[in-house]
Amino acid sequence: MRALLVGGLDAALAGEVLARRGHEVVVAEGASAAADALARGPTPDLVVVAAGDGAAAARAVGAVRGHVRGETAPLVALVPAEAVEAALDAGASFALASPVPPAQLVATLAAAERHARPPRQEAPVDPGHELYFKSNPNPMWFFDLDTLAFVAVNDAAVRKYGWSREELLRMTIKDIRPPEDLERLLRATGRVAAGLDHTTGWRHRARDGRIFHVEIISYPVRYAGRACELVLAHDVSDRVEAERQLEELRAQVALTERIASIGTLAAGVAHEINNPLTSVLANLAFVEERLARLSGQECAAVAEAIGEAADAARRVHAIAADLRGFARADEGPVGPVDVARAAQAAVALAANALRHRARVVVEADGAPRAVATEARLAQVLLNLVVNAAQAIPEGDAAGNLVRVSARADGDRVAIEVTDTGPGVPAEIRARIFDPFFTTKAVGDGTGLGLWVCRRVVSQLGGTIELLSRTGRGAAFRVTLPAASAAAAPQAGPQPPTAPPGPAPARRPRVLVVDDEPLVRRAILRALREDAEVALEESPRAALARLERGERFELVLCDVMMPELPGADLHAALERLDPALARSVVFMTGGAFSAREQQFLARIPNVCLEKPLDLARLRALVRAAR
Repeated sequence: MRALLVGGLDAALAGEVLARRGHEVVVAEGASAAADALARGPTPDLVVVAAGDGAAAARAVGAVRGHVRGETAPLVALVPAEAVEAALDAGASFALASPVPPAQLVATLAAAERHARPPRQEAPVDPGHELYFKSNPNPMWFFDLDTLAFVAVNDAAVRKYGWSREELLRMTIKDIRPPEDLERLLRATGRVAAGLDHTTGWRHRARDGRIFHVEIISYPVRYAGRACELVLAHDVSDRVEAERQLEELRAQVALTERIASIGTLAAGVAHEINNPLTSVLANLAFVEERLARLSGQECAAVAEAIGEAADAARRVHAIAADLRGFARADEGPVGPVDVARAAQAAVALAANALRHRARVVVEADGAPRAVATEARLAQVLLNLVVNAAQAIPEGDAAGNLVRVSARADGDRVAIEVTDTGPGVPAEIRARIFDPFFTTKAVGDGTGLGLWVCRRVVSQLGGTIELLSRTGRGAAFRVTLPAASAAAAPQAGPQPPTAPPGPAPARRPRVLVVDDEPLVRRAILRALREDAEVALEESPRAALARLERGERFELVLCDVMMPELPGADLHAALERLDPALARSVVFMTGGAFSAREQQFLARIPNVCLEKPLDLARLRALVRAAR
């Protein structure tokens, strides 16, 4: 038998007697400790309270009787003579005046033990409990707090869980939980608090293996002579699924906002790179031209070094262009897109991820144009190429390959990204396009990459699928509508072609308006043999010169300037002299605000991308007479 001993003056004597009589004794000092011991369990067969005064006895007895595990246990109170009546009033079964003679204590404990033995017949069940229990449409049951065995189950529980009543009564509440949830269950049942309890986040298992989400309302109660808990389980699977979808939507919104922020940052970085790069490339071109006029081995060596520097700078320009284009993935009209160019842009951006893992091959020359936007197609291919790279371990780049290929497939363009990695296991292939599904470690991926790819491809009227390649790496196939020949992109504003023959005697006047001094000086150096060049850092100062009647055949104007944007300068010139406004050639390192993009799309003026193409710029100057 189990006994709970609540300490006091005669606790030591009571503990000795209980131990001699074969009790497993749990000792608690005071009312609070007694309540805690009952909450942890197991249920005692006998309780002894030894207290020094009536108040302490009343508190201890009240704590025991207030818990389902102690409310019917035989309770012996050992108290001062003046506190005997108070102990009995508080709920003690027996009360002895201390100090208690050992013989009297033994006799009283023996009598209490007889009361503790289970009755030959179970006590009747509370009719109120029985009615509420049987008629409730939600699954309900009583379970033993010490063994966790089902004691009674209602008809709704039998229907919901699929086991018969007889089968459930041979089971414990652990048997209707997934194995991974048992630890939490044991923690929850290891401490039983008094009163109604409402908990959420539980999962239950039916006989057929179905897992569903429930919230639990429970109440500790005596049932059929045992310390039990009455449980009502409410299936909230639909609500949990709705909450999951809402959380996915919130994550998608957060991801979209983050991508938008990254896109703005990327476009800004590209813009800032292109301004100094304009100076670098223009000055390198100037030095190359001058060296070409000289002779000698030393000049040739310098020219070679300058040429290599120019090649490296052009590579930086290509990276900035890819970055800027990728930043505008959702911008621009859908139209014919060069698949090979989009693939090359994706591979260039993924170069760091690929470098130590695999070689990369792009086989897209001759493929028809696809109906898409270059940036969105590049975004899809970038995700696929990066996934391929991450699936291949580092260390054997020469032995591994990532291939991007494209070809005509009827009226569509088929693009495949394949790798020599381990491939996609068969058991997860059906889930790889699900949002938030990932096989990567926590923190290494969001599980949204392939889901985004499918969404983008679907919006473009295409399809994406995983091809079966067991043991031969992964292969993804994207199909998009092919653009017809009639839909070939039309060229934008072209610079005028210089007339053949020698350059005119009079040099045209050119006004350069740019807030970057390196850009202004580089243009001056590049054009001073072909034109009379004036420089202005301030667009307002440039406008003042034009308003005073100073004439220029050509105005080179940056689009993004802090004092007065190019769009505003152009509007002022249209009011001043529409013909002069039409002669403005704009320069941009990446107009990434909506206003600038709309402005450049609206006007007929030529716009040069930075770094500037000097040959095209000089052709514009020679034609401006």
